[in-house]
Amino acid sequence: MNIQRQLWDAMLGSYEDCQSCDIGTFAKKHVFGRGPLDSKIVFIGEGPGKLEDLEGKPFVGRAGQLLSKAIKATGSKLNCFYTNLVLCRPCDRLGGPNRPPTEQEVNNCKERLRVTLRTINPRVVVLLGRTARMALGNEKPLLGDPMFAKLKVFTMEHPAFILRVGGTKSPAFPIYVQKIKEALNAAV
Repeated sequence: MNIQRQLWDAMLGSYEDCQSCDIGTFAKKHVFGRGPLDSKIVFIGEGPGKLEDLEGKPFVGRAGQLLSKAIKATGSKLNCFYTNLVLCRPCDRLGGPNRPPTEQEVNNCKERLRVTLRTINPRVVVLLGRTARMALGNEKPLLGDPMFAKLKVFTMEHPAFILRVGGTKSPAFPIYVQKIKEALNAAV
């Protein structure tokens, strides 16, 4: 087993029963991330949605499918890793509607995110949406970690926004694809 896999498995074990936030009590599953651990690019959203909570994987719902279509449209074959600011679906009651994570919930999960990025060691991080941008976009280096000083950080709309303005048929979609292509090219 390689060192990345050992680090990843250790991190999964240490956060498996995390109850740092009330949202953990409403989560069906902790949603850590998906993708190859040697990915050169990591996409970070705000938190799991309903489908992600059920499946235990980030970006598998409609927004994640749109993001996958946008990445595919770039023609890139680069491996990507997907995660969120928080492990648990932000909602205020079991089965309740999604909401953005609070600043405290994001802070409770920052060490887990730091360990995730250290394990993967990407060249590029893409912060998807306002919540991710507000939580991490002004931190230099990312997460205040000197190990991330050379990391290239891109910010762009969350794919849920592109869905709201018309999805793949929207005039915003080709622009979105171009932004993703720039981030992917920076990771090569």
